Amino acid sequence: LWRIHTAMANIQASSTFSEDFKKSALAELHFLRAAHYFMFAKQYGGLQIIDKVLTLEDDLQIPRASIKETYDFIISDLEAAAEALPATAERGRATSNAANALLMRVALQAAAYVDGGTANSAYYDKVIRSGQALGLNAEGSQLSPYGDMFRSYETATSSPEIILSRERNKTN
Repeated sequence: LWRIHTAMANIQASSTFSEDFKKSALAELHFLRAAHYFMFAKQYGGLQIIDKVLTLEDDLQIPRASIKETYDFIISDLEAAAEALPATAERGRATSNAANALLMRVALQAAAYVDGGTANSAYYDKVIRSGQALGLNAEGSQLSPYGDMFRSYETATSSPEIILSRERNKTN
């Protein structure tokens, strides 16, 4: 989190970067912060919400937020990222599709944990909107032939189902 917040502060303060670069870089950082918080929210529930670089003068006794506050913070970051990120990018970079896919997952879990899964949850509306932004609809979506995804590298990397890839060098 310190690295994310430091990067956010430095990018915003910079006069060197273009506004387009600042917008996309900050959106990627919002995506990363949301993914980081979601990973821990699944395990621990409400978290200490830190949204800036902390200094020695700050009160470091930060109380845990409620589960609702935590999920709302994550969702806010993902909505900002989904709005500002491009629909496509080089493999391994966050896109609006990746932000919407994670937003669907976060909002669905928030509906279960915060509202107890009640049918009138606003979180379900966020799931539906994010799914529609991804192109999911009542008619369904086109899936890649499953077996072909693993037969060659070229087939796997060109699959429309891959929203965000995390690639490794084969020596690793």
